[in-house]
Amino acid sequence: MRRDTPKTVALIIGIAFLAVGLLGLILNPTGGNLLGTFAVDLLHNLIHLVVGVAGLAVWFLGLVESRIFLKVLGVVYIILGIVGFIPPLFDNYGHLLGIVRINNADNILHLVVGALAAYFGFSPQYRPGAASRIMGRG
Repeated sequence: MRRDTPKTVALIIGIAFLAVGLLGLILNPTGGNLLGTFAVDLLHNLIHLVVGVAGLAVWFLGLVESRIFLKVLGVVYIILGIVGFIPPLFDNYGHLLGIVRINNADNILHLVVGALAAYFGFSPQYRPGAASRIMGRG
C-alpha cells in the first residue's frame, strides 16, 4: 500500500477523462453514442474535459488535494449514477434534467468511477501520516 496512491488514481482519472472528452469531441461533436455505447453531447464532453484537467491539476498539487478531488468526484458520480436511473428526471431526448445526455451505460460507469474515487478519497490508509500510524511510529 502506497500512501501516494490517491495521487496516482487522480492522474489516471485525469488522463482517462481528458481522452474520453477529446474522443467525444472528435467523434461526436454535437452528440450521439461514444464507442456505440455511451450517450454524449457537447456539454457531456466538456464536463469530461474539465474533470480530466482537474484530475491532472490535483496530481501536480499533492496528496491532500488529490484526496479532496477523489472525495468530491466520488460523491458526485455516485449521486449522478443513482439519479440517472430515475426515468421521470429525463426529457424525451434522453437528457438528464433536460441538461446533459446520459444513458444506462453512462449510469453504470458513473457508479463504478464514483465508487473507486470515493474509496481512494475516503480510505483512512491514504491519509497523510497514515503509514507511520499503521507501523506504530506515530
